Amino acid sequence: MDGYPARGAPSASVRVSTTTTTTFPSRRRRCVRAGRPTVFAREASSRDAEDAENAARDVVVFVNAKSGGRRGKEVLRRLRRALKPPHRVLDATKLAAAIDRGDPEATTWDARLTRALVAGGDGTVGHVADALRRVRTPPPIAIAPLGTGNDLARVLGWNDDVWDDERLFDERRLVSTLRRADVGGVDRWKLDARRRGRAETTTRVFTNYLGIGVDARAALAFDTVRKDARFSWLFAHAATNKLLYAVFGARDFLQHSFARLDEDVVVVVDDRVVEFPSDTEGIILLNINSFSGGVRMWSSADRGARGDATFTKSREDDGALEIVAVTGALHLGQLNARVAKPVQVAQGRRVRVELKRDLPVQIDGEPWLQRAGTLDVSFLDSLAVLRRPRRDRLNDLLDKWFQFASSDGGDEDGGAKTSLSRFRRAALVACFVVAAAFAAWKTWFA
Repeated sequence: MDGYPARGAPSASVRVSTTTTTTFPSRRRRCVRAGRPTVFAREASSRDAEDAENAARDVVVFVNAKSGGRRGKEVLRRLRRALKPPHRVLDATKLAAAIDRGDPEATTWDARLTRALVAGGDGTVGHVADALRRVRTPPPIAIAPLGTGNDLARVLGWNDDVWDDERLFDERRLVSTLRRADVGGVDRWKLDARRRGRAETTTRVFTNYLGIGVDARAALAFDTVRKDARFSWLFAHAATNKLLYAVFGARDFLQHSFARLDEDVVVVVDDRVVEFPSDTEGIILLNINSFSGGVRMWSSADRGARGDATFTKSREDDGALEIVAVTGALHLGQLNARVAKPVQVAQGRRVRVELKRDLPVQIDGEPWLQRAGTLDVSFLDSLAVLRRPRRDRLNDLLDKWFQFASSDGGDEDGGAKTSLSRFRRAALVACFVVAAAFAAWKTWFA
């Protein structure tokens, strides 16, 4: 249940005599115990311990005021009004400056007793973690997605529909949701880029994926227009952002700017040169199995590009990357529509990419034009994150299903409306049973 005990409330206690009979109020069952606590006494003690632990677990929220169009500023304002001390709400865009000046709200926490929520895109999570590491170990992080892709949030169970207004702006429900979350880890990777004939190295960090070619060009075009003040009004909502992203990617549907990309790029995985299909127009290195807003790019059952290798399951905390190929903008569109699969090429722990010409590159949605040279990718560290428990995900799903199924839409049109409502409820229940049966079959029998 969503709930959070009131701070400072007196704890309940139950005293039980070793020789007499204790009678509880009539709404409870009559219990007799000799020389040991009653069931209710043990439950009260357990609740007291949980309440004390909850009270000691503070929440710090970092909001990217620039994410989600104009929604970021609204979320920041409403959260500051909803959360009271000792909980804190900070502007993620001003976090580095707050740390530099020694602001206690930005520099004091106990990673063991604090849980963090980042409201923003996937890139905001990395920026917050890097800033906090300058002081001490960051607390485990959950995500309230405000960006365009939100792939890391989706993998961890924090889908867009989790943080509705009732949960996000209610202190007790927000803290309770984070309190129940499971602590896990997500790998972070270091990218060392070196231009041909130059000694200096540019280092970047990514968590989700690295793309070269067709997908990176769409991201670069999108980013260039978004940063132009003349067109900022176009990027006011996540839905329009995704539409614009698709429009920018459609250009390569006709141009095929990266035809024969396999001749312009050499990829070495764990000291072995890997081969790509001749129609490859994009290469993607994956740390999580979600790309471009939820596309699952890796299936351990599929074989490699040449049909001679079977791969293992993708995990975000296994210290390995998955490399896939896409064959153009049309293929990317088909992937987003879930009617095609990427080409699985390799798995490995160390990746070296040689670019024979200038090519667009993007990491976690942040693109740039990379000059010819080399890209060395290696494991950096692990970031503590909060995963939404499967039981919570299932509870939310069931609540939505039955809430929708139980609504009859009013009394208009009399019997026809009632019949339609009954039909809808029956159809929803049937769909749910079929989906549950299919999931069980895939899990235990397939």
